[in-house]
Amino acid sequence: MRTDRPGKFFIMGDDQAREIEQKLSLDTGWMDTPPSYLELNGEEDPRTKVMLLMEAMPPDQWATAVRLLDALAQPATGTHGKQ
Repeated sequence: MRTDRPGKFFIMGDDQAREIEQKLSLDTGWMDTPPSYLELNGEEDPRTKVMLLMEAMPPDQWATAVRLLDALAQPATGTHGKQ
């Protein structure tokens, strides 16, 4: 957000992004890539750990992992309707 023009955002063009990448020795297109959970939240964040696990497993296991996470995300119910 710009401080000199409230309500306006800074806009960076491709030329500026490529120049920054070059000066910082980053891969071309690095600035166009959204940050990962690891970059945003650190190694200890549970979402980061789940994403790293998912990235390490073969794609044919992803559906099983999603079903397991979905089952864990369901509200727990005990006897007599207590949680």
